[in-house]
Amino acid sequence: MFPSGQKPVSSALTFLDSGFAGMTDGNEPESGKNLRGWGNAEIIGGRAQEFAAGEWVGIGVWMGILVLRRVLERHLRVLAMLLALAILFGLFVLGAQPFAVGLIPVPWDKVAHAGVFAVLAATIGLASGLRGWRMVLLAVGGALLVGVLDEWHQVILPGRQVGLDDLAADVVGGLIGALLVSRWLSGYAAKSSSSRSG
Repeated sequence: MFPSGQKPVSSALTFLDSGFAGMTDGNEPESGKNLRGWGNAEIIGGRAQEFAAGEWVGIGVWMGILVLRRVLERHLRVLAMLLALAILFGLFVLGAQPFAVGLIPVPWDKVAHAGVFAVLAATIGLASGLRGWRMVLLAVGGALLVGVLDEWHQVILPGRQVGLDDLAADVVGGLIGALLVSRWLSGYAAKSSSSRSG
């Protein structure tokens, strides 16, 4: 296919060198050599070899990023599910222990409720794999269900009492957590789609 066993790059460089031999741009003599004495094929050949190595490194890095991103996305959902289960364990098992009665003083217990249920709703949303309003609805609904079950669970616990204000803090925290994770996911999706198109 190529004369005398030449490789495609060397054939192209020979062609380019012979094509540039009669051209001048004011800095090169007509012999095809620049002022340093290098021929066009030597210059282009060096760049072609560097480009080939750089191209493979770039492709390898890009593939590594794509694989790592996929692995992290899968593991993020698993980690979110594990964190949600840990929160449920803390609410229903550790919250039933005698040391949990009066652990957090009255004005700050609502902040604690809101914070715990914000994290719970965020983990439910992340673990679901859904996006947009469906994820927000599932996360807030899941946090509300857990809040109702937690308050109902407190009916049978000594020293604990049911409070609608606690449930309201749970819902507000769940809504905040779901909206924050929805916002983060939409920004992440927009950034990843722009990086794919660009």
